[in-house]
Order: sequence, then C-alpha cells, then structure tokens
Amino acid sequence: MSAIKSNEKVQGKYSFRTTITQEIYDEFRDTCKRMGVPMNIVLESFMKDFDMDEFREKKISLPIKSPKSALRTTITQEIYETFRDICKRTGVSLNLVLESFMKDFNAGLYEVCVRKTNH
Repeated sequence: MSAIKSNEKVQGKYSFRTTITQEIYDEFRDTCKRMGVPMNIVLESFMKDFDMDEFREKKISLPIKSPKSALRTTITQEIYETFRDICKRTGVSLNLVLESFMKDFNAGLYEVCVRKTNH
C-alpha cells in the first residue's frame, strides 16, 4: 500500500505525493487538461466535499496490481488534513478514495462548476 507524503508547507498549502494507478492517473490528467481545470483544484474540491457515508455505499473495483504513476500536487492544508483524518478515522485508504474519485471523474460522473473568487 502506498503512503501519502505531505510534509512541505507553502503558504497554507501542503505539497504531497502518492502513487496512483497509471491508467487512471493518465486519464484523469487528460480529462482535467481537456476541461481546462487544474488537477489540484479538482482534487481539492473533491476533498472539501467528501462524504464518507456516500463513499461507503459505492462498490469499488480498481486493479490490484497495475503500473503506478506518481501524483504530485498541492492542496490547501486544512482541506487535506480534514480529508486525511476522515479516511484515517474510518479505516479507508486515502489512495483508494482518490483513485475511485478519479475513475468516476474520468467517466463524467462529476460536474465541474467554476466560479470566480475574490482572493
């Protein structure tokens, strides 16, 4: 099982890396690029709205042994820590949750809504 690395703090952001099934990662990266939305924004939005009860109701099927690819990105520290803690508290692999989300995102099961903020 892969571990999420998150030890570099940059202005309220955490830089972390993990391994994701290569096919899922490549398709996710291409889908984000095609939609014109950065991967870290999509992942951060998912983490922020993550609902463990909803996730537990899903049947997850991911390849057990398959080539892996490195995911390196930055996420808002508070959002990442809350997401990580939910996964840890409920005993669900953070990698499994991320891969499952990416797979669903690639299949078009999520809607992307972009809004302007005043930051």
